Amino acid sequence: PPAAGADELRVKNPGQSGIDRVMKTFSCKACGAKVSYDPSVKALACAYCGSSYVIEEEQAAFAERPNRIVPFAFDKTQAEQRFWKWLGKGFFRPRDLTKKSALNEIRGVYMPFWAFDADAYSNWSADAGYHYYEKEAYTEKDQQGHTVTKYRDVQKTRWQPASGAHSAHYEDFLVSASKGLDQEWVNKIAPFELTQAKSYNGDYLAGFAAENPSIDPAGGRGTAAVELQKKETAECARLVPGDTHRNLNVRSSFANWNYDLALLPLWISAFLYKDKVYRFLVNGQTGEVQGSAPFSWLKLILVLLIAAGVIGGATLVALLLGQQ
Repeated sequence: PPAAGADELRVKNPGQSGIDRVMKTFSCKACGAKVSYDPSVKALACAYCGSSYVIEEEQAAFAERPNRIVPFAFDKTQAEQRFWKWLGKGFFRPRDLTKKSALNEIRGVYMPFWAFDADAYSNWSADAGYHYYEKEAYTEKDQQGHTVTKYRDVQKTRWQPASGAHSAHYEDFLVSASKGLDQEWVNKIAPFELTQAKSYNGDYLAGFAAENPSIDPAGGRGTAAVELQKKETAECARLVPGDTHRNLNVRSSFANWNYDLALLPLWISAFLYKDKVYRFLVNGQTGEVQGSAPFSWLKLILVLLIAAGVIGGATLVALLLGQQ
Protein backbone atom coordinates (compact mmCIF):
# COMPACT_ATOMS: atom_id res chain seq x y z
CA PRO A 1 0.00 0.00 0.00
CA PRO A 2 1.14 3.61 -0.55
CA ALA A 3 2.98 5.36 2.24
CA ALA A 4 1.80 8.58 3.83
CA GLY A 5 2.27 11.53 1.50
CA ALA A 6 2.62 9.30 -1.54
CA ASP A 7 -0.32 11.01 -3.23
CA GLU A 8 1.65 14.25 -3.56
CA LEU A 9 1.86 15.50 -7.13
CA ARG A 10 5.47 16.15 -8.14
CA VAL A 11 6.72 17.81 -11.30
CA LYS A 12 9.64 16.16 -13.11
CA ASN A 13 11.30 19.45 -14.10
CA PRO A 14 10.64 21.98 -11.32
CA GLY A 15 11.57 25.64 -11.55
CA GLN A 16 11.21 26.15 -15.30
CA SER A 17 8.62 28.18 -17.20
CA GLY A 18 8.08 29.83 -20.56
CA ILE A 19 8.43 28.53 -24.10
CA ASP A 20 11.58 30.48 -25.10
CA ARG A 21 10.00 31.79 -28.28
CA VAL A 22 8.03 34.85 -29.30
CA MET A 23 4.49 33.77 -30.06
CA LYS A 24 1.19 35.49 -30.75
CA THR A 25 -1.71 34.25 -28.66
CA PHE A 26 -5.27 34.34 -29.97
CA SER A 27 -8.53 33.60 -28.22
CA CYS A 28 -11.35 32.13 -30.31
CA LYS A 29 -14.66 33.77 -29.46
CA ALA A 30 -16.55 30.92 -31.15
CA CYS A 31 -15.27 27.94 -29.13
CA GLY A 32 -13.09 29.52 -26.41
CA ALA A 33 -9.79 27.89 -27.35
CA LYS A 34 -6.55 29.82 -26.77
CA VAL A 35 -3.85 29.03 -29.30
CA SER A 36 -0.39 30.54 -29.73
CA TYR A 37 0.87 30.95 -33.28
CA ASP A 38 4.35 31.49 -34.57
CA PRO A 39 4.45 35.02 -36.01
CA SER A 40 5.31 33.55 -39.43
CA VAL A 41 1.91 31.84 -39.58
CA LYS A 42 -0.27 34.28 -41.48
CA ALA A 43 -3.62 32.47 -41.39
CA LEU A 44 -5.35 33.45 -38.17
CA ALA A 45 -8.11 30.91 -37.70
CA CYS A 46 -9.04 28.65 -34.83
CA ALA A 47 -7.34 25.29 -35.11
CA TYR A 48 -10.41 23.60 -33.62
CA CYS A 49 -13.50 25.06 -35.24
CA GLY A 50 -11.99 26.94 -38.17
CA SER A 51 -13.57 30.20 -37.06
CA SER A 52 -11.83 33.42 -38.06
CA TYR A 53 -13.42 35.21 -35.12
CA VAL A 54 -10.22 35.40 -33.11
CA ILE A 55 -8.77 38.22 -31.04
CA GLU A 56 -5.08 38.72 -30.36
CA GLU A 57 -4.14 38.77 -26.68
CA GLU A 58 -1.01 39.53 -24.74
CA GLN A 59 1.34 36.56 -24.90
CA ALA A 60 0.77 34.21 -21.97
CA ALA A 61 3.73 31.98 -21.13
CA PHE A 62 3.20 28.34 -20.32
CA ALA A 63 2.59 27.92 -16.59
CA GLU A 64 5.27 25.26 -16.69
CA ARG A 65 7.97 24.85 -19.24
CA PRO A 66 7.38 21.94 -21.62
CA ASN A 67 9.88 19.21 -20.81
CA ARG A 68 9.57 17.20 -24.02
CA ILE A 69 8.38 17.69 -27.55
CA VAL A 70 7.67 15.19 -30.32
CA PRO A 71 8.40 16.88 -33.68
CA PHE A 72 6.11 16.53 -36.67
CA ALA A 73 7.16 13.53 -38.75
CA PHE A 74 5.49 14.60 -42.02
CA ASP A 75 4.23 17.76 -43.67
CA LYS A 76 0.82 19.24 -44.41
CA THR A 77 0.50 17.63 -47.86
CA GLN A 78 1.15 14.18 -46.46
CA ALA A 79 -1.36 14.83 -43.67
CA GLU A 80 -4.02 15.68 -46.27
CA GLN A 81 -3.20 12.49 -48.20
CA ARG A 82 -3.70 10.43 -45.06
CA PHE A 83 -7.01 12.17 -44.45
CA TRP A 84 -8.41 11.45 -47.93
CA LYS A 85 -7.32 7.81 -47.68
CA TRP A 86 -9.09 7.51 -44.31
CA LEU A 87 -12.20 9.24 -45.61
CA GLY A 88 -12.53 6.77 -48.47
CA LYS A 89 -12.53 3.75 -46.16
CA GLY A 90 -15.60 2.19 -44.59
CA PHE A 91 -18.42 0.37 -46.33
CA PHE A 92 -21.16 2.36 -44.62
CA ARG A 93 -19.92 5.77 -45.76
CA PRO A 94 -21.73 7.52 -48.64
CA ARG A 95 -20.36 6.70 -52.09
CA ASP A 96 -19.98 10.37 -53.02
CA LEU A 97 -18.26 11.31 -49.74
CA THR A 98 -14.77 11.95 -51.13
CA LYS A 99 -16.12 13.80 -54.18
CA LYS A 100 -18.48 16.13 -52.37
CA SER A 101 -16.50 16.85 -49.21
CA ALA A 102 -14.78 20.20 -48.83
CA LEU A 103 -11.67 20.15 -46.64
CA ASN A 104 -10.95 23.19 -44.48
CA GLU A 105 -7.34 24.27 -44.13
CA ILE A 106 -5.45 21.68 -42.12
CA ARG A 107 -3.25 23.10 -39.36
CA GLY A 108 -0.32 21.67 -37.47
CA VAL A 109 -0.68 22.24 -33.74
CA TYR A 110 1.56 21.24 -30.86
CA MET A 111 -0.97 20.15 -28.26
CA PRO A 112 -0.16 20.14 -24.54
CA PHE A 113 -0.34 16.84 -22.66
CA TRP A 114 0.37 15.98 -19.06
CA ALA A 115 2.49 12.80 -18.96
CA PHE A 116 1.91 11.08 -15.61
CA ASP A 117 3.84 8.35 -13.81
CA ALA A 118 2.03 6.58 -10.96
CA ASP A 119 1.97 3.38 -8.93
CA ALA A 120 -1.33 1.53 -8.64
CA TYR A 121 -2.42 -0.80 -5.83
CA SER A 122 -5.68 -2.73 -6.23
CA ASN A 123 -7.67 -5.30 -4.29
CA TRP A 124 -10.43 -7.18 -6.05
CA SER A 125 -13.22 -9.60 -5.28
CA ALA A 126 -15.60 -11.43 -7.59
CA ASP A 127 -17.66 -14.54 -8.15
CA ALA A 128 -15.58 -16.93 -10.26
CA GLY A 129 -17.59 -19.13 -12.61
CA TYR A 130 -16.57 -22.63 -13.70
CA HIS A 131 -18.44 -24.19 -16.60
CA TYR A 132 -19.58 -27.80 -16.60
CA TYR A 133 -22.09 -29.76 -18.69
CA GLU A 134 -25.11 -31.86 -17.91
CA LYS A 135 -27.21 -34.13 -20.12
CA GLU A 136 -30.67 -32.76 -20.83
CA ALA A 137 -33.49 -34.75 -22.37
CA TYR A 138 -35.70 -33.32 -25.09
CA THR A 139 -38.18 -34.68 -27.62
CA GLU A 140 -38.66 -34.16 -31.33
CA LYS A 141 -40.37 -35.77 -34.31
CA ASP A 142 -38.45 -38.21 -36.43
CA GLN A 143 -38.94 -38.63 -40.20
CA GLN A 144 -41.86 -41.01 -39.64
CA GLY A 145 -43.61 -38.53 -37.35
CA HIS A 146 -42.89 -40.46 -34.17
CA THR A 147 -41.94 -38.66 -30.97
CA VAL A 148 -38.45 -39.60 -29.87
CA THR A 149 -36.38 -38.65 -26.85
CA LYS A 150 -32.85 -37.34 -27.35
CA TYR A 151 -30.16 -35.92 -25.12
CA ARG A 152 -27.92 -32.89 -25.44
CA ASP A 153 -25.15 -31.30 -23.37
CA VAL A 154 -26.26 -28.13 -21.59
CA GLN A 155 -23.71 -25.72 -20.13
CA LYS A 156 -24.05 -24.92 -16.45
CA THR A 157 -21.92 -22.63 -14.27
CA ARG A 158 -20.73 -23.25 -10.72
CA TRP A 159 -20.01 -20.04 -8.81
CA GLN A 160 -17.59 -19.57 -5.94
CA PRO A 161 -16.03 -16.46 -4.31
CA ALA A 162 -12.56 -15.31 -5.30
CA SER A 163 -10.32 -12.39 -4.37
CA GLY A 164 -6.82 -11.10 -4.93
CA ALA A 165 -4.53 -8.11 -5.41
CA HIS A 166 -2.79 -6.37 -8.29
CA SER A 167 -0.10 -3.69 -8.47
CA ALA A 168 1.43 -1.89 -11.42
CA HIS A 169 3.61 1.05 -12.36
CA TYR A 170 2.33 3.32 -15.11
CA GLU A 171 4.80 5.43 -17.07
CA ASP A 172 4.02 8.46 -19.25
CA PHE A 173 0.26 8.07 -19.20
CA LEU A 174 -0.99 10.89 -21.42
CA VAL A 175 -3.82 13.19 -20.44
CA SER A 176 -5.00 16.13 -22.50
CA ALA A 177 -4.07 19.50 -20.99
CA SER A 178 -6.51 21.21 -23.35
CA LYS A 179 -10.21 21.77 -22.76
CA GLY A 180 -10.63 21.61 -26.54
CA LEU A 181 -9.33 18.03 -26.80
CA ASP A 182 -11.42 15.50 -24.87
CA GLN A 183 -9.67 12.48 -23.37
CA GLU A 184 -11.86 10.30 -25.59
CA TRP A 185 -10.07 11.76 -28.63
CA VAL A 186 -6.70 11.22 -26.95
CA ASN A 187 -7.46 7.53 -26.44
CA LYS A 188 -8.39 7.21 -30.12
CA ILE A 189 -5.44 9.06 -31.63
CA ALA A 190 -2.82 7.47 -29.33
CA PRO A 191 -0.28 6.08 -28.99
CA PHE A 192 2.57 8.56 -29.30
CA GLU A 193 6.08 7.15 -29.14
CA LEU A 194 7.49 9.26 -26.32
CA THR A 195 10.77 7.36 -26.55
CA GLN A 196 11.35 9.46 -29.68
CA ALA A 197 10.61 12.75 -27.91
CA LYS A 198 13.23 15.50 -27.89
CA SER A 199 14.17 17.79 -25.06
CA TYR A 200 12.04 20.87 -25.43
CA ASN A 201 13.40 23.62 -27.66
CA GLY A 202 11.27 26.56 -28.77
CA ASP A 203 12.71 26.34 -32.29
CA TYR A 204 10.50 23.31 -32.96
CA LEU A 205 7.48 25.64 -32.87
CA ALA A 206 8.59 27.56 -35.96
CA GLY A 207 5.77 27.56 -38.51
CA PHE A 208 3.30 25.81 -36.20
CA ALA A 209 0.72 26.69 -33.60
CA ALA A 210 1.00 25.65 -29.97
CA GLU A 211 -1.84 25.65 -27.50
CA ASN A 212 -1.43 26.84 -23.93
CA PRO A 213 -2.58 24.33 -21.29
CA SER A 214 -6.10 25.12 -20.12
CA ILE A 215 -6.25 22.21 -17.65
CA ASP A 216 -3.89 22.33 -14.68
CA PRO A 217 -1.88 19.32 -13.45
CA ALA A 218 -4.32 18.62 -10.60
CA GLY A 219 -7.22 18.47 -13.04
CA GLY A 220 -5.17 16.27 -15.34
CA ARG A 221 -4.42 13.88 -12.49
CA GLY A 222 -8.15 13.52 -11.85
CA THR A 223 -8.63 12.39 -15.44
CA ALA A 224 -5.59 10.11 -15.23
CA ALA A 225 -6.96 8.45 -12.09
CA VAL A 226 -10.26 7.71 -13.83
CA GLU A 227 -8.51 6.24 -16.88
CA LEU A 228 -6.03 4.23 -14.81
CA GLN A 229 -8.89 2.84 -12.73
CA LYS A 230 -10.34 1.42 -15.96
CA LYS A 231 -7.01 -0.23 -16.71
CA GLU A 232 -6.78 -1.66 -13.20
CA THR A 233 -10.32 -3.03 -13.45
CA ALA A 234 -9.45 -4.75 -16.73
CA GLU A 235 -6.23 -6.20 -15.27
CA CYS A 236 -8.03 -7.50 -12.18
CA ALA A 237 -10.74 -9.05 -14.36
CA ARG A 238 -8.03 -11.11 -16.07
CA LEU A 239 -6.87 -12.40 -12.68
CA VAL A 240 -10.24 -13.89 -11.74
CA PRO A 241 -9.91 -17.70 -12.05
CA GLY A 242 -12.35 -19.93 -13.85
CA ASP A 243 -14.14 -19.56 -17.16
CA THR A 244 -16.15 -16.41 -16.43
CA HIS A 245 -16.93 -14.05 -13.58
CA ARG A 246 -19.55 -11.72 -12.17
CA ASN A 247 -19.87 -9.05 -9.45
CA LEU A 248 -16.30 -7.84 -9.92
CA ASN A 249 -15.39 -5.19 -7.36
CA VAL A 250 -12.04 -3.39 -7.69
CA ARG A 251 -10.72 -0.97 -5.06
CA SER A 252 -7.68 0.96 -6.28
CA SER A 253 -5.37 3.59 -4.87
CA PHE A 254 -2.65 5.50 -6.72
CA ALA A 255 0.59 6.91 -5.37
CA ASN A 256 3.97 8.42 -6.30
CA TRP A 257 2.50 10.77 -8.87
CA ASN A 258 5.04 12.48 -11.14
CA TYR A 259 4.34 14.48 -14.25
CA ASP A 260 5.75 16.76 -16.88
CA LEU A 261 4.38 18.76 -19.80
CA ALA A 262 4.85 17.33 -23.29
CA LEU A 263 3.98 19.00 -26.58
CA LEU A 264 2.74 16.47 -29.14
CA PRO A 265 2.03 17.01 -32.85
CA LEU A 266 -1.48 16.93 -34.28
CA TRP A 267 -2.83 17.97 -37.65
CA ILE A 268 -6.29 19.36 -36.96
CA SER A 269 -9.06 20.28 -39.37
CA ALA A 270 -12.64 19.66 -40.40
CA PHE A 271 -14.48 18.91 -43.62
CA LEU A 272 -17.88 19.92 -44.92
CA TYR A 273 -20.33 17.41 -46.39
CA LYS A 274 -23.89 18.40 -47.27
CA ASP A 275 -23.76 21.52 -45.07
CA LYS A 276 -22.56 19.64 -41.99
CA VAL A 277 -19.10 19.98 -40.42
CA TYR A 278 -17.12 16.90 -39.34
CA ARG A 279 -13.95 17.21 -37.27
CA PHE A 280 -10.87 15.00 -37.59
CA LEU A 281 -7.33 14.66 -36.24
CA VAL A 282 -4.14 13.23 -37.70
CA ASN A 283 -1.41 12.04 -35.34
CA GLY A 284 1.58 14.06 -36.53
CA GLN A 285 4.01 11.32 -35.51
CA THR A 286 2.35 8.03 -36.50
CA GLY A 287 -0.13 9.16 -39.17
CA GLU A 288 -3.15 7.66 -37.34
CA VAL A 289 -6.38 9.39 -38.42
CA GLN A 290 -9.47 9.67 -36.25
CA GLY A 291 -12.60 11.70 -36.68
CA SER A 292 -16.29 11.79 -37.30
CA ALA A 293 -17.76 11.00 -40.71
CA PRO A 294 -21.25 10.74 -42.24
CA PHE A 295 -23.12 7.45 -42.26
CA SER A 296 -25.04 6.01 -45.20
CA TRP A 297 -28.44 4.86 -43.94
CA LEU A 298 -29.27 3.55 -47.42
CA LYS A 299 -26.39 1.05 -47.27
CA LEU A 300 -27.45 -0.06 -43.79
CA ILE A 301 -31.03 -0.63 -44.93
CA LEU A 302 -29.82 -2.65 -47.92
CA VAL A 303 -27.63 -4.83 -45.67
CA LEU A 304 -30.55 -5.41 -43.27
CA LEU A 305 -32.85 -6.34 -46.16
CA ILE A 306 -30.29 -8.79 -47.54
CA ALA A 307 -29.78 -10.30 -44.08
CA ALA A 308 -33.54 -10.61 -43.59
CA GLY A 309 -33.81 -12.30 -46.98
CA VAL A 310 -31.09 -14.81 -46.12
CA ILE A 311 -32.69 -15.64 -42.76
CA GLY A 312 -36.13 -15.89 -44.34
CA GLY A 313 -34.81 -18.16 -47.07
CA ALA A 314 -33.11 -20.44 -44.56
CA THR A 315 -36.32 -20.64 -42.50
CA LEU A 316 -38.35 -21.52 -45.59
CA VAL A 317 -35.91 -24.28 -46.55
CA ALA A 318 -36.08 -25.72 -43.03
CA LEU A 319 -39.89 -25.74 -43.13
CA LEU A 320 -39.95 -27.47 -46.50
CA LEU A 321 -37.48 -30.10 -45.35
CA GLY A 322 -39.54 -30.66 -42.20
CA GLN A 323 -42.63 -31.40 -44.26
CA GLN A 324 -40.91 -34.11 -46.27
